[in-house]
Amino acid sequence: MTTINDMPFYVCDFERGCVGRTREAEEAAMLVSCLGDDASVQNAAGMLLWSQGLDGDAGESYDHAAEVMYTRLQAGGAKMTITMVHRG
Repeated sequence: MTTINDMPFYVCDFERGCVGRTREAEEAAMLVSCLGDDASVQNAAGMLLWSQGLDGDAGESYDHAAEVMYTRLQAGGAKMTITMVHRG
């Protein structure tokens, strides 16, 4: 069973699509803050966990942004098993 701590965070940019993946919400916050407004963090199922600009500036507090992401994961039932397909 996949737990919240095992789930990857996908960092996406409106123009370029998915530009990075990490298992740490704080790292995802750092990456999304570098990309600027309209960048986002999503989980493997495509659930929006953070929207840079709309939710604030992740660069102001990586910890706060990570807390928001984990809260949204828990609210969305992210403790279920997720099967991922490699699109290599």
